[in-house]
Amino acid sequence: MRNIIHAITLSKPEKTPDLIAVVSDHIKEIDNKIFKLPKDLSLKNHMKVLTDGIQLCQLVVFDDPHDMGKEYIAQIDFFGNRILTSNVEPDIQWYKVYRQEICKNFFEYLIEAYHNGMPFDLNGGDFKENYKTVSEGGPSTTADAKPKEEEKKEEPKEAEKPKQPAKPAAKPKNPPSKVKRGKAWDIAYYDKETIELNESEVDMSTAVMVTACTNSNVVIHGKLNNVSLTACKNCAVLVDSVISAVELIKCDGVKVVVHEKCKTVAVDRSSKTGVYLNENSMDVQVNTTCSTSTFLHFPLKEKDMHENDEASLGVPE
Repeated sequence: MRNIIHAITLSKPEKTPDLIAVVSDHIKEIDNKIFKLPKDLSLKNHMKVLTDGIQLCQLVVFDDPHDMGKEYIAQIDFFGNRILTSNVEPDIQWYKVYRQEICKNFFEYLIEAYHNGMPFDLNGGDFKENYKTVSEGGPSTTADAKPKEEEKKEEPKEAEKPKQPAKPAAKPKNPPSKVKRGKAWDIAYYDKETIELNESEVDMSTAVMVTACTNSNVVIHGKLNNVSLTACKNCAVLVDSVISAVELIKCDGVKVVVHEKCKTVAVDRSSKTGVYLNENSMDVQVNTTCSTSTFLHFPLKEKDMHENDEASLGVPE
């Protein structure tokens, strides 16, 4: 990928078939290497995570990688969440490093560095030739093609502008908290964390309320009464069994993963919600109010399987 990005910065801003072909061949090459690895059922989710992560390479050919990048990260999380709940510490650490240090950092690198796709060079050369040269370790093919910059003439200095008043200090962030009040757990203000409640910490009368968390996972083991998330962004809640409902209110990019049973999932004024079911939770009722992009992900029966063993279904707004 370094060679592809380097070659793009040396090439004219044209999304030629050569560029798309190079990226596609790169992805296929890695896919084939993964496919040839020895098959191990205990590593099924790991292989899926690797395969989904490779798709991030496609972002370099998009004018705007923001939305599609988030979709690819969500695909990684689908199988990654299964690893997080496996309780196998080396596997959990492997997934966290792969997701954050490789996939997430690569995506954030593209977003921060390039507001509108990759930085092509207006005076650059042909991408195919540049990619070949860079891959072989040669020098830039456009080093001599760029016109010399004209000497800048000194311009009279402008009068100093009056100093603008200092901006008010940013409001301090609320500290993360995990507190039990009576029969309810109150979890709030976590960022890039995994919050876990063990089976001994919940029972059939327990409620869990998650508020204003970002980029975090809430993992709940055992059977409890209900779970609610309010004003959360890019989070996942993983539950074993919920008697009443999982509620999402004013959330964005939240995933709900049900391992056993859940009666209802209620989505209110939220967007980009994913509800992930298994064969034991197919009878869940999903209610949406003023919400967009709500999707159900569920396993297919063996007779319906083709290349994939899962399917997705959009919930009407």
